[in-house]
Amino acid sequence: MEYKSVDKLHIDNRGRLLDSKGIEDKKEEIIIKPLVAFLNKFSSEGGVLILGIKDKNHLPVELAPAEPKIFTPERLRNWISNYISTIPSTKDSPDIEIKNIDVNGKIVTLIEVHPKDFNTVYFSRLTNDVYIRKNDESVLCTLDETMRMTEEKIIAKVFVDLKVIEKEEIDENWVKYQIEFQYINEGNKPGEWVRLLLEFQMKQGTPADIQIQSLPAPGYRKPVGSLKTFSSGFQQDSYTKDVIYSKGVVGYKIGKLEIKIAKTALAEMIINTFEYKGFMSQVFSISAKEINEITREFRSYISL
Repeated sequence: MEYKSVDKLHIDNRGRLLDSKGIEDKKEEIIIKPLVAFLNKFSSEGGVLILGIKDKNHLPVELAPAEPKIFTPERLRNWISNYISTIPSTKDSPDIEIKNIDVNGKIVTLIEVHPKDFNTVYFSRLTNDVYIRKNDESVLCTLDETMRMTEEKIIAKVFVDLKVIEKEEIDENWVKYQIEFQYINEGNKPGEWVRLLLEFQMKQGTPADIQIQSLPAPGYRKPVGSLKTFSSGFQQDSYTKDVIYSKGVVGYKIGKLEIKIAKTALAEMIINTFEYKGFMSQVFSISAKEINEITREFRSYISL
């Protein structure tokens, strides 16, 4: 959270935000800089900018609200959209919530932002500067820091996509699935040296209630390897050095599994995919009725 006084800000007849002398544009320091810093966090946390409050040592000390006509949500939203951009470009614009609070006929404005694309670096289009948060402050990034951030954020996100190609009721007790696995890269950079760890855990029933085996998959680049029994279920480990191309490219097929499960059983398949700069975790529920993805998460190593 950051507080900014607006007592030196004024708006001209064309909607431009100027200081009291009309010489210097203050949008950068008061509005754009803190919002860019919030958006450059490595999480969806974002931040809140409060306009109309003076602070001291990052704590609010005095109200300094604006005239109602100055900070309309529409005008602020336009300023933010026009003056904040990303490297590389993104289609997932940040969530922006703007709320005006009336204080004795004047306005205190809350601007809350949350990034949705974590493969990008946000910067000010007014100055081309990049800002980050350090010790509860919004500070300018050095060129080296900006280059490091860009490199860290332009990364692969290699998930596993499952397709049930056959489902068969064997008898009154068992159901059989044939499942096709393929890598899908949702990031902005090809993935290389990808490691996949596949684990099955029983949530209802015992390991005897599920049978798993690899199927021949001619034409598939990397078959899903053999499965090994261990204390809580089954585990499989495979590794490929081939390139997993970035989003928009057809998936990379890696093999097939046959899964037989008792109708009274419930299992979870946990897939952890490790790439050079991050790892992806997915959990699928498996029952005689269906196979569903429950959770999907990406974590950059530098965020740990």
